[in-house]
Amino acid sequence: MPLIFPRNYPIGLKGKVNFYLQKRSLNKCKKIITVSQTSKDDIVKLLKIKADKIVVIPEAASDKFKMLSEGQILNVKRRYKLPDRFLLYIGDANFVKNLPFLIDSFQILRKKSGFGDLNLVLVGGVFLKKVDNIDHPELESLKQVNKKIKDNNLEDFVIRPGQVNEDNLVGFYNLATVYVQPSIYEGFGIPLVEAFSCGTPVICSNTSSLPEVGGDAAIYFDPKNKNQFISLLEQILKDSSLQTKLSKLGLKRAAMFSWEKVALDTLKLYEEII
Repeated sequence: MPLIFPRNYPIGLKGKVNFYLQKRSLNKCKKIITVSQTSKDDIVKLLKIKADKIVVIPEAASDKFKMLSEGQILNVKRRYKLPDRFLLYIGDANFVKNLPFLIDSFQILRKKSGFGDLNLVLVGGVFLKKVDNIDHPELESLKQVNKKIKDNNLEDFVIRPGQVNEDNLVGFYNLATVYVQPSIYEGFGIPLVEAFSCGTPVICSNTSSLPEVGGDAAIYFDPKNKNQFISLLEQILKDSSLQTKLSKLGLKRAAMFSWEKVALDTLKLYEEII
């Protein structure tokens, strides 16, 4: 990402030296494993490495991510005081995650009839960091998020529980009405597979690796088009049959990713090299 968005991820002298060393190491490798065709294409383009040297082996979600019983879900809901209806985002808050776009869209959606009870849950330790007085380009997006939440009086509707352990995170996915991934760029997008595994409807941007991971199980939008994003969200939130359809498609899609398959494909590649 620092190579694709250098203005947003300044690497400095140390980063340039590390990049030079990494590039030399990659050129000496017999094979390179990466997690998506998007990442493979980037490696070819940015590092000038031959495509036949690179093998795509997608990641997977932990077996813990699955549909839970009502009792299990209720425990998580009570512990974190989660609302009945909410959009869920899990991850970092850097530039490529496009979260100022998400906050703006959420604020517009809440003003529409029938969405006054809607909440947004942002999971990740980064959302509890105090960054107002820290001057660094990589924190700019998080600063914008915090400012937009405050300026639009959204503190009571944007829930930031901080870092959540994996066991409880499964409950968050199960409770969410829709999982949202508004990223400008992703090398893979593991939260999509986790959401699919829990039967959570997914809406995500149509960029980089996300359509590759989501297939026909997600609803896609242009991460620069707020009107389109809001319109699609409205459709999903109003249509319970569409939510059920996306849930079923997601479970089917999740079955295509497993760590056993990762292990077998990796083993096969090692055997070929040996």
